[in-house]
Amino acid sequence: MNDIKEVKRRIAELREKHHLDPNDESIINSLIGARIRFVRLLRGKTQTKVANAIGVTFQQIQKYEKGSNGISTPKLMKTSKYLKFSFKWMFSVFKHKEVEDESKVNK
Repeated sequence: MNDIKEVKRRIAELREKHHLDPNDESIINSLIGARIRFVRLLRGKTQTKVANAIGVTFQQIQKYEKGSNGISTPKLMKTSKYLKFSFKWMFSVFKHKEVEDESKVNK
């Protein structure tokens, strides 16, 4: 549970940075990665399980979650199917400020 709280805090911090510089690719990658981590933790999945499901290494999942690598659209689609979240939810972080709420993640 503490991991989820930490991810929520990180997402809020990144969202503020994104509003200051919406074109910064590293912030965008970090926001998407943090949201992937949020859902992964919420679903109780390991990085290895997600990696196996989408055809990458667990190290690549680590890089996506940290934002050091951007995730491709096909990999994001596979991730959303495996972790059961919607693209609408994933990208809503860029539209407006909202409180991270587990109930907004499609289950």
